[in-house]
Order: sequence, then C-alpha cells, then structure tokens
Amino acid sequence: MRAAIPILTMALTTLASRAAVAQSVPYQWGVGPTVGTTVLPYRFPAAFPKIVKQDGGFEKVRADASMGVQGLYWAGDRSRLAADLGFGFGGGYRELHGIAKYDFMAPTQALDWFVGGGLGAGHAWWSKGSRTMRMPYFPARVEAGVMVRFPVFAVQATAYGQLDIPGLTTYSGSTGIEEEVGWGFYGHMGVELAAFYGRFDR
Repeated sequence: MRAAIPILTMALTTLASRAAVAQSVPYQWGVGPTVGTTVLPYRFPAAFPKIVKQDGGFEKVRADASMGVQGLYWAGDRSRLAADLGFGFGGGYRELHGIAKYDFMAPTQALDWFVGGGLGAGHAWWSKGSRTMRMPYFPARVEAGVMVRFPVFAVQATAYGQLDIPGLTTYSGSTGIEEEVGWGFYGHMGVELAAFYGRFDR
C-alpha cells in the first residue's frame, strides 16, 4: 500500500501538469477578408491545352486578382487550421475556389511566423467572344508568411505556390462544338494579404 502512494502521487502530478499546459494554450480564432494576386508566371496560365492554342484560344491573363474570406482556428500553440473561400478574375478569366489548410506556427512575442499548405476544389472559366473553356480543378498549395496580432485584430501576409490540378476540361471554340481537351499547366506563385477579427491573445 505504501509503495502505491508514490506512484499515485506521480500520476496525479503528471495529470495536473498536462492540464496546466492545456490551459496555457488559449482558444484562438479569426475570420476576415483576403486579397491576392499572381506573381509568377507573368501571364497566367503557363500553358493552355494544345487544342486551345491551335484554335486561337485565349490570351493569357496579365493582371489577375483574388478576393475571399478566410477562417482560422488554433488547434494548439503551434497548430492552426484554416478554411479559405474565394474567387478570382482577370481579362476573360474568372474562378471560384475553396481550400482547407494546415499551418505550423512559430509564435514570438508579437509575430506568428507560419508554414503550411492545403488542398481544395475549384472551377475556372475562360471566355473570348464565342470561345469558352471550363475547368474544374483541385488546388494543392504550399505557403509561408507572418501574422501580426493584437487581442481582437490581426493582419497577415502570405507568399504561396499553388498547382491547380485540372479535372475534365471542356472547350467550345471556333466550330461552336464543346469538346473535351487535354491538360495545360496551371502552376503559379502569388501573394495574399488578410485582416482578421477574432481572439488572438495568449
């Protein structure tokens, strides 16, 4: 019986220590708008499907923009979950997307550095006169950035690389007949800025 007392004491001490650590990681969350643009390639996408190029197709987008809303939730002091819903547009181009992300956090006194990535789904359209191309796609993203946080407000800058993996892509060209086309290359790099309202105190 006496031998069991030190073991019981050690177990209780361990549980109390874990509870204290759990309480030291506060509940943090945020939600807010995002804006972004593609940096590379200079004209997006890098390559259209071969049939589209041969038919005269579309001009590559020189200046695009994306807007959306993003929600954040801290699953731990160094683990953050995020969901991003948004749309993009440019000359003859528009798209909708949703991405679920995970970021590893490296917090300091006032800044949170992070690196992570995510997967999602989207749909893109190109149009020029009577020509149209529709492409469901699956974005795979890697990202890194920094967040400046205050008790109920935060701002964030992100650099990312993303490969949009195309699904069944259809094209209606000069013949007016919609047909399935092959893959192009839709990898790109960009930057995003975001502002959040929420709880960010530690």
